[in-house]
Amino acid sequence: QKLSGARDACAASRADALASHDAATKELDRRARDVAAQRAAAVEAHERAVKKFEKDMLDFEHKERIELENHQRRLVDFETQYRAREDALRKQAREQREERRADRKIAEIDASAAAAAQAEADRAAAARRVAPGLRN
Repeated sequence: QKLSGARDACAASRADALASHDAATKELDRRARDVAAQRAAAVEAHERAVKKFEKDMLDFEHKERIELENHQRRLVDFETQYRAREDALRKQAREQREERRADRKIAEIDASAAAAAQAEADRAAAARRVAPGLRN
């Protein structure tokens, strides 16, 4: 009876040890699966982050290129406007100089015409003064 009790206790102890070992093995397998799943998720998250970073960099480069093109276009527009304004001012100054020259020429012509008329009037007056003396 002692032998049979010891055998039963040994079998029960062995069964408990096997059950405990099986439970520990199952727990380790579950943890290994969890770690593998977490590792796969981390790798996938990293790949997504890398792809997002690359896409963000491409978007940033595209945005920078567009901003640079817009800035260059604005500079060209400003330069064109500046040149047009300068050309208009030069044209206006040239027209004003030509207008002043024309006014001076007209004044010179008027002055010479007035001088010629005055000379003609003086000559006519002198001739009238001399003419009465010739009649005598």
